[in-house]
Amino acid sequence: MTMTVRACGSISVLPLPDLVAAAEAHGETVPVKEYAQCAVPVRCELAVEHEMDGAHCVYVKEWDDGTGNLWWRWWADGAGEFVSAPACEAVSDGDDPEACYLVASHPREHSWEIFNPLREEVTRDAQSFLPDGLGRRRPQDGPYALGMATTAEPKYTGLIFDFFGVLTFNMVEVISYFEDRERIARGTFLRAWADPRGQELFRQLELGEITQPDWNRGFAALMGVAPDNLMARYLHDAFPAHQVLNVARQARAAGIRTAVLSNSLGREPYDPYAGFDLHGTFDEVVLSAEHGVRKPDPAVFRLVLDKLGVPAGRCLFVDDSEENLAAAHRLGITPLLALDEKVVARRLREVLGLTDL
Repeated sequence: MTMTVRACGSISVLPLPDLVAAAEAHGETVPVKEYAQCAVPVRCELAVEHEMDGAHCVYVKEWDDGTGNLWWRWWADGAGEFVSAPACEAVSDGDDPEACYLVASHPREHSWEIFNPLREEVTRDAQSFLPDGLGRRRPQDGPYALGMATTAEPKYTGLIFDFFGVLTFNMVEVISYFEDRERIARGTFLRAWADPRGQELFRQLELGEITQPDWNRGFAALMGVAPDNLMARYLHDAFPAHQVLNVARQARAAGIRTAVLSNSLGREPYDPYAGFDLHGTFDEVVLSAEHGVRKPDPAVFRLVLDKLGVPAGRCLFVDDSEENLAAAHRLGITPLLALDEKVVARRLREVLGLTDL
């Protein structure tokens, strides 16, 4: 199928408490009660530069009673709402017709005319970006279904791990605990992160262009909190993901070259890597600020591959970011989406042929 335009990709925050309320108003429940105080970042799946009442839109779930779908739409000022509406009924021409999965009122291009690199360039598997029960369209549809190839060949000789959210506790949980301690509304951090000013602060910090105290002051202003040692307060609950770390040690002992590739958040005054013994656990440690390049820039993946001495086609990359996984996959690296510590540890052992500890 020929793609003519790119997906919009605008970021919003999906408020799961409101999702639960929207489902209950429709007479249904969604299996996210345990997530009900969390907020999840999502991306607009309409065509770039679209116009739909000025709103972005993303699919959430199909109603169980068959009356349509639930969608999340939002505007440039950050305001958003859940809406119930049918999907587009258009079907493409040709020998392999494809149904449009966008909302019925979408403008211009149908889904088969939209190139979404996060959907098109990564091998799909069963792991989803959203909690179980959400985002379950056909496996080839939807911008959240990232996974990894399931074949046993080729034999992998390199294994690269992201740090935050992979070798630490899930970052959604870390952020939620931070917001509770600060007594600010759930979703405050991710809204600041999605703000262009927040994105720029992270970019500069990860490239070593600003200091951690600079980030503390700038990001604190976006959230309306005190700047004092904000990074330490934010990452207070980023405890080690011991099950994944154990697999990393096991893989290294089996002769697989291992590395950490992290978009670093500074090391002074707070060092988030302290206590992890990264240099003792992994063959290579690449922190973005030390090299002036960060994920998803292909250069940083080539850097770590060179350090490992492993070709891209024989390397696995574990991350919790769709964008980073897509970038790695374009270089020939096999991506694995990491959202759950137990699932990732089990999946790595299966693919690498490692025994349970």
